[in-house]
Amino acid sequence: MPQPAHVGACAAGAVRRALVAGAGVDRGRCVESRCVESGYVERFLAAARDGDLAALEETLVADVTSWADGGGRVGTARRPVVGRDRVVRYLVGAVERFSAGLDTAVVEVNGEPAVLASAGGSVLGVLAPEIADGRIRAVRIIANPGKLRFLSGQLSHSGGLAGS
Repeated sequence: MPQPAHVGACAAGAVRRALVAGAGVDRGRCVESRCVESGYVERFLAAARDGDLAALEETLVADVTSWADGGGRVGTARRPVVGRDRVVRYLVGAVERFSAGLDTAVVEVNGEPAVLASAGGSVLGVLAPEIADGRIRAVRIIANPGKLRFLSGQLSHSGGLAGS
């Protein structure tokens, strides 16, 4: 797992290599495994959207850590959020604060399931969970507009982003 100082660089690389709508390279991982992990991400997303704290807690390991990169221009946590209770409160608060008019979809980013958040044809963020043994052990949120610019362009050219 990358150290927190490297999360932004790793996340930017993941966004640059975004594989959307199933187009991409199978990096040796079983397709069934990716489908199972996508199911975990969909459960996580539904619980966060619905504000279902108990269901959201079930998707996370006890010592989960969330890192966010807003580039100093988007309101995200400036330091890692550690622990299931804190991460749940952080994510539910973010959903309550930012979800109006937001479209979300589970997509494949760098060969792994992730959540793409967009509004009005613009990518606003990517949430990339790290899954182990059926639970999310790390959450990386990329909301830095500079790092999302490439992904937004790729999606608008592929027709993968509504409203573009």
